[in-house]
Amino acid sequence: MSEHGQRFVLSSLVLSVACILFGTPAQGQNYIEVDPFESSVRAMKSAIAPTRDGSNHKILLALRQLQDPRLAPLFRDLLDSKQPLLRIDALLALTELNSERGLELAPILSRFNQRERLIGISALIDLDLLELDQAQAIFELEELSDVERLMLVGHIISLKNDDEQATRIRPLTKREDAATRAIASLLLAEIAEDEPLKKELDDFNQLDTQTKVLVGTAIIDFADWHPSKEGLPFLSHATADTDFVRSLRLAAADAALACDCPEGLEIWKTSVENAAAAGDRSRLATAALERGLRTPDWASTRDGRLLNERLADVGEAFGQGVELLPHARNLLDVKHPLSLQAVLALADHCTPETAEAIWMTVLSQALQDPRLQPSAGRVVTNMADSRSPELQGMLRRIAKSDQRILAEFALLGLMNSSNESAKTDAVLFADNPNTTIQSISLVIRALSDEVMNDKQMKELQTIASGGGRVDPSIRAIAAWAWLKRTGNSDRAIQKLITSD
Repeated sequence: MSEHGQRFVLSSLVLSVACILFGTPAQGQNYIEVDPFESSVRAMKSAIAPTRDGSNHKILLALRQLQDPRLAPLFRDLLDSKQPLLRIDALLALTELNSERGLELAPILSRFNQRERLIGISALIDLDLLELDQAQAIFELEELSDVERLMLVGHIISLKNDDEQATRIRPLTKREDAATRAIASLLLAEIAEDEPLKKELDDFNQLDTQTKVLVGTAIIDFADWHPSKEGLPFLSHATADTDFVRSLRLAAADAALACDCPEGLEIWKTSVENAAAAGDRSRLATAALERGLRTPDWASTRDGRLLNERLADVGEAFGQGVELLPHARNLLDVKHPLSLQAVLALADHCTPETAEAIWMTVLSQALQDPRLQPSAGRVVTNMADSRSPELQGMLRRIAKSDQRILAEFALLGLMNSSNESAKTDAVLFADNPNTTIQSISLVIRALSDEVMNDKQMKELQTIASGGGRVDPSIRAIAAWAWLKRTGNSDRAIQKLITSD
């Protein structure tokens, strides 16, 4: 999965389960539903009953992240929902569940309208779920828009770089829409011929301001997930043209780095050198670390500001291949949101040993610094997925501390891990004085293979029925865990489908 895809997935996980309701013990609630089967079904139905504020989507996303094949019938039924978001979520969920053997996506997408289809295709590509044969089959749909065709061709070329797509692209270079022509010309130059691109580059400089910005924005977005040298002249122009707002100029420099080539690096360096504000240099440096940029020259980032000096220090250490951990710790000590973002990004590109040391540093400091605590979920997930031998000891420290919010984020990190055996570490929080933490701990363990006694099953039933003072997403997960453990999952799915 691409790094940007991972970021998307990680932010989705946070959205799905991070909003915990902090409260009093379960027995303090005014109302707990008494029929465990009906209340569990109701908890899950809250995911597919659209709400004005879209909160149901968060619950559905939490269920989707379980990637449980037994939920497939529910997702298949949601493909016929009247709600676009439910249809798109169902598409993604079924694709995730069928990732190893493929899913016929073209017939499903043919039932979507253009906007839904575009969002669906974009998400499939971003999450690295769209296989070559699937993309080729979707391309044959007659109702596709030019934007959809460009996305698909770009993805196909990424998977199979050859000139077979030229006949599909050439008609798009003749379109009236300037953005369509420009991106089609980029793709054509990448695999076959560059004459249309030369013309588009000349025309780009002559466009009126509004059209130029629209075209430039489309190219920046496209280059972010489909980088190529051919798009760099557009990006170079966008980084220096004041017709583009500041955020777009920075985004263009970041997209240039995605090319992973000397020309893209030069565009980034020039942008840093020409940055009018220290904050811009900070953002460009952080973006480079997120891309895993290895260069020993960070002089243009240095401006005397502590954050930028530390960013340059860690960037140079990373580029030179010298010991990184002391510089990562110094950067973290700046206590700026970008310093944390940069340090976590570094861990994604380091050796496993250095990454683990960084993660341990972040969690250790989070025990004293609440500003670092929201990052604990991501860090614990990474450590669990990498089967870190240090994780259990750190979780024990967190469980014994008085940092309730940190404990909740750490538990969510365990829940989001793909390492099923790590979920049993939630038992470390079973005796926490906070009942919400106790409840989350039990739900996570219920998702594992741990054998649960009658008392624990009764507690799980209480959470599924509305007790435990947990977020509706956690309640829905508890409901599903209880339904599975009691052999009621198929009956519940059938009831959800027939009542939809």
